[in-house]
Amino acid sequence: MQYLLLLFSISFLSTATWGATHDLLNGFNCKTNPSEFANRTTGLESVNTYNFLVFEKSKKPQNKLILSSSLDKNCQLVKNKKGKYFGMYWMMNGKTFKRTHAMIQSKVHGRLKFIKQNEIEMTTDFAFTDLRELKHDIEDPTITIKTSRNSTGECQAMAFMTLGPSNQNATIMLSSIYTQVKTRLKIPIGFKWISIKGIDIKTCKEVETKYKKK
Repeated sequence: MQYLLLLFSISFLSTATWGATHDLLNGFNCKTNPSEFANRTTGLESVNTYNFLVFEKSKKPQNKLILSSSLDKNCQLVKNKKGKYFGMYWMMNGKTFKRTHAMIQSKVHGRLKFIKQNEIEMTTDFAFTDLRELKHDIEDPTITIKTSRNSTGECQAMAFMTLGPSNQNATIMLSSIYTQVKTRLKIPIGFKWISIKGIDIKTCKEVETKYKKK
């Protein structure tokens, strides 16, 4: 179980932009397709939750771990009953919802570690700690979740990240982070590399970059 999170890649259900003051919603005009998982009701929670992140893996890729946030009436990200800023559940074979074991939840919260929240800008920052084990040039490996209201007045949660000089320091709307699993006797023991993919918020072009294990 200690390597469980390393089996996953991350696909973010987001639409975002970036500015010097975290003004995330100005000027983002890229057209994107809504995710099949976006804001889907699972029946596992008694409050409204908003999906913003999907963990995928090369081993048994048909099963996905979906992260979701709880938002208040002002669309502000709030802690759930367990005192965390996000929860999670399994989507098995793209059809069936399943609760997540507490040990898995603990590992995931360790890999996406809370840093700070800015209630005025409606942003919440998390350290993507997996990058500590990778060769990369990202100056600040932070994933920011931005919440807001969409054009119809409904709440939405978004995620984004800024890459390093090898990618012109582009800020991307994250679409996926693929993790290639390393196994021994068919048992996962770690990972080989991670590939981050998203849309450059300035050019609207797809960006993909790979980071190998140290």
